[in-house]
Amino acid sequence: MNHPFAINECSVNLWESFVPLGLLASSSMGGINRAVLFAHLPVLEPPHHLGSPISSVVALTRESLVIVFLSHLFRLPQTADSDTSQGQQQQLFPNRVHQWDDVQRLLTYVYVKATKAAQDLGKVLLDISVVLKDVSDGFSTDFGHGMDMCFQIQGDPPILYLPESIEALPTVFIIPDIITEAHHQRSVPVIASCDASPSSYPVVALGGTFDHLHAGHKILLSMAAWIASSKVVVGVTDDDLLKNKSNKHVLESMTVRMERTRSFLQLFRPDLEYQIVPLRDVCGPTGWDPNIQALVVSMETLPGAAAVDKKRATESLPPLRTFVIDVISSDSEKLDHEDMEMLKQTKLSNGSMHYLYHILSALHIPGITSAITVEPTAVPNSVNVDLHYPFHLPLPADAHDQLPLLVNYASPSETPAISLKTRPTTVYRPKSLDAHERARLRSLHHGETEPIEWEEMTVSGPDVEDRHTLSQLARMTANAYQLPGHKNWYELDASWNVNASFPFGWDNDEDGFRGHVFRSRDNSTIVLSIKGTTLQGPTSKKDKLNDNLLFSCCCARVDFSWVFSTVCDCYSWSALHRKCDDTCLSAALVQDSLFYSTGVKLVNDLRFLYPFSNIWLVGHSLGGSLASLLGSTFGLPAVAFEAPGERMAANRLHLPLPPPIGNASLPPVPITHVYHNADPIPQGTCTGVASACAQAGYALETRCHLGKSIVYDTVQKLGWHVDVRKHVIKEVILGVLDFEEDWPNEDGIDRAVPMAREEEDCVDCFKWEFGHFKDKDPDI
Repeated sequence: MNHPFAINECSVNLWESFVPLGLLASSSMGGINRAVLFAHLPVLEPPHHLGSPISSVVALTRESLVIVFLSHLFRLPQTADSDTSQGQQQQLFPNRVHQWDDVQRLLTYVYVKATKAAQDLGKVLLDISVVLKDVSDGFSTDFGHGMDMCFQIQGDPPILYLPESIEALPTVFIIPDIITEAHHQRSVPVIASCDASPSSYPVVALGGTFDHLHAGHKILLSMAAWIASSKVVVGVTDDDLLKNKSNKHVLESMTVRMERTRSFLQLFRPDLEYQIVPLRDVCGPTGWDPNIQALVVSMETLPGAAAVDKKRATESLPPLRTFVIDVISSDSEKLDHEDMEMLKQTKLSNGSMHYLYHILSALHIPGITSAITVEPTAVPNSVNVDLHYPFHLPLPADAHDQLPLLVNYASPSETPAISLKTRPTTVYRPKSLDAHERARLRSLHHGETEPIEWEEMTVSGPDVEDRHTLSQLARMTANAYQLPGHKNWYELDASWNVNASFPFGWDNDEDGFRGHVFRSRDNSTIVLSIKGTTLQGPTSKKDKLNDNLLFSCCCARVDFSWVFSTVCDCYSWSALHRKCDDTCLSAALVQDSLFYSTGVKLVNDLRFLYPFSNIWLVGHSLGGSLASLLGSTFGLPAVAFEAPGERMAANRLHLPLPPPIGNASLPPVPITHVYHNADPIPQGTCTGVASACAQAGYALETRCHLGKSIVYDTVQKLGWHVDVRKHVIKEVILGVLDFEEDWPNEDGIDRAVPMAREEEDCVDCFKWEFGHFKDKDPDI
């Protein structure tokens, strides 16, 4: 079996000639923080044969990756010799202006490939730079300082003039995807052009904010340096011009932005002069400097070029030759939709990623930095859990006073932790969450389907066959209802430090989504616990709205005698029929008060904070159903206790789910429901106007669950009667999960935990007719 990596034995004689990815990542070198990848390009085309090598090197690198492409086509522009004809000059020195589009495509392909690979691995802070060099060019003496590893492409010619700092590094040769005929070609003739336009411009200018330098910025800067032969002038937006910008408090200072811009440009082309200046108006130096000949803009800033030429006209200066970077505009047709969306997201200089990163950097919370940069270790068979709230937006005024509670964890010898058993769990996750949401909204608003690509992977999930693990997860679930120190707070072990608790959604002005976040000491596992319904309190109104929208057959319309206000008007009622308009009902679920959308944002934040961690979701009642819906969306293991059936809610939310496997009839989602048969709510039997649920204003009519269900027969085993009062989580913990005897199963074998089974033949709301009636039926 061939591996994609081969070791240069002259550099590292301890490794075998072929090294698999996992061994390289876990080598005694302690990981690769900074790396460089060299590759030869015989033709000026996107290097599709290097797609896998680029992704593999990204997977191995933690902090910084420089990708250097070498080619005769990257020969630097030279001053023409008087004895050399124009045709000879063009053959010796390629016309960089003519290569504009090709170089854009090359840079865009590589940045998109590398950035996608980094984002898929959660390495949102990995710094990626692409450099284009002539094969005969040397490197600066400090190039390679601080790097840990050199990667090269097997079969490439030797690299000339490498600095000693690079030659001293361990070198790994990577096998490309396909060794094409073009890849074997060692030189490509340059065809002379009859175009008399210059091959480059002495002085080129561009401007921008350049906050948190990313792929979009680097393409813009690279292309400006590409067509310059002497100098690049960069205008960096002054801090004063950004004072009204949203989230201005997370922007880097102008000094930092200027320094990072200069650093990248000097890496890309160290032979040029760079003038980095504050930009205090629209034009900057381009409005008055006669030495500037060309201007580089994006499609979004193209109108500014006209303003520059107008200003130059008033100064009796000629207009500038304008070059447009169209690969990073929203109108580009050079990238597919997903690539376009990815680059558009990286262009957001003041987005939530930067906001969260600034907060985390300011707090210096242990484990956060390592969670961002360290590769995951092997799947453990147990995890130790601490209670932890990673961040709060906005930060409370006393955040710094509370900081020691976040960071001062007792050592394992001082504080016994909770041991939760785990097991390998197969999950199916959408390859692109953006595509997943786009497909959901397309189905919701237009009734059209859009295919979703799913990735199968194995993660560490909770061992739901273990009684103690279920009991501990239920206690975490119960703790979502209150703050530490309250009488109903469950101690997770004898020495639990309740002062370390930071719940989410518990501010006085917050009336909805609440709970706690637990984490293992090594950040390998994060448990998000979501609060369910409370009958009285600040969240009760929205709790009831979500219950009645998600778990009633139609707008909480139970029968014609229903005296409580319904949550939508999508129904038609008579003695002969019950009709519910699907389109109307789906539209009613699109509102800010729906907890599902809030949960999506929170899970996204957790995935950013802990990109290499296993994230589990737990909840009780409404919280359990939300945990299931979010787990199905993200492909995360979820355990729901006494939750109403959420299968119909998933359909109404138009959640794309992975297709059933083999002969199965249900989608393979990593959801486990836990309930007992004395609770009418998860069985969908707390219905009718005379029921306790209806008397309290709830229409909890659905009974079909996603995933698999563990059902405890408390009616037979414990002699319980069906009673809605058995729904509370305390009854589940003390009366069911802490019950130490085994439970009967359908196969006749008693077990500590009943077997989990799919609810295959379940049907919800069979008395109702669903369709598109609202425009046809005057009663709807």
